[in-house]
Amino acid sequence: MSGNDSWPGDSAEAVFFTDCHLHLQCAPDPEEFIRQAAAQRVRRFLAMAAGTDDFKSLFELKRRFACTEIFVGCHPQQAACFDRRAFEDALRSPFVCGIGECGLDKRPALLQQASLKLQLEVLRIQLEAAYLLDLPVSLHCVRAHGELLAELSRFKGRLRICLHGINPSPELLTAYLRHHAFFSVGPLALVPDCALLSRLKNMYPELRHRLLIESDFDGKPLCADYYAKLTKVLCRTFNLTMVELTENTAAALEEYLPHALPFYSTSP
Repeated sequence: MSGNDSWPGDSAEAVFFTDCHLHLQCAPDPEEFIRQAAAQRVRRFLAMAAGTDDFKSLFELKRRFACTEIFVGCHPQQAACFDRRAFEDALRSPFVCGIGECGLDKRPALLQQASLKLQLEVLRIQLEAAYLLDLPVSLHCVRAHGELLAELSRFKGRLRICLHGINPSPELLTAYLRHHAFFSVGPLALVPDCALLSRLKNMYPELRHRLLIESDFDGKPLCADYYAKLTKVLCRTFNLTMVELTENTAAALEEYLPHALPFYSTSP
């Protein structure tokens, strides 16, 4: 299938999507990546930092490509290298649209790089900044949902958060919905017989305007026609046309990222 194939109820003029979580600075050729994504009707990109060393390249992306919005933050894997001054300096730019990628990860190999205590300290700095500046947050969480939910409870639902790369149980989905979370769906949805889609389908009325799409691109090539395949799978899962899917994801994005700059803003 090519990114230009039609779909029932599709209108090329009405359909375009946003990749709500990727590390575009890792692309060998960001312009070519954007071109290929645009052929599959993805025309906007929320580019995430993995650590403070990424900030310079993210601002350069914003200068080059008006279709990018940049998030600054620190992945738990980089918590030991977190530069608080660089983070706070970056937040002074009006061209920063969000905080991420941040979160918690209790996999043993990662805990050897950054203890849970350190991860929590770095996460708290980022969540408090998001609250004070009214910025959305893109969250990573592996095996630490109890700890993450405890941190979020301090803000009483007043943060705009998105759980990226989701694969939670229905119980966890419900718990995060109490915090008004959004959920971005990515490569896992293309894995055969993945339980994620059946969980989402069963909870779809509750999740309808909370779902976003992502690639989680980090420099490794995506599968051929990744975005076209992902959006088609989601249409089939929820019995939607492409226009309906883009309307749903656009409504979610408008709530998650209400203060984003227009596409023509190009000067960080």
